[in-house]
Amino acid sequence: VSFPNNIVPMAAEPGSPEFLVGCAVLFVCSTLAAAGGIGGGALNVPILLAVFGYSYKEAVVLSLCAVAGNTLSQVIVNSHKSHPLDKTRPIIYFDAALLLIPAQLGGNNIGVLLAAVLPTTILMVQFCCCASILFCYILFLILTCWLVIV
Repeated sequence: VSFPNNIVPMAAEPGSPEFLVGCAVLFVCSTLAAAGGIGGGALNVPILLAVFGYSYKEAVVLSLCAVAGNTLSQVIVNSHKSHPLDKTRPIIYFDAALLLIPAQLGGNNIGVLLAAVLPTTILMVQFCCCASILFCYILFLILTCWLVIV
């Protein structure tokens, strides 16, 4: 099979056991991310790299598409829900969202510009550092909650 210059074949061929396992793992990670209220990008990127064999930049773009879909579906599902303590208020605090969106979009724009300029190695190191810090912080929160319960 010949591919155009800009399309790289995946390491896992569609229908192969690796591909099916990767899809199952992505499904579980997306489910957990949606249930936990996180985007899931930190879960998707390593799976797309290791199982599917995408390059780092391709994995990031695919992960962003998945996270955007997850975000849209979460907003649609939760926009009609009411606050658990005050049934007259929506569960989404739209004023806070409107205040946070400019910072998020500004950070995204700078990230896109940096991703276009910086080499892949630096981007991967940055991703690993951020993921490690996030993992340690979540582990700290889990241990703190567990110690409070016990």
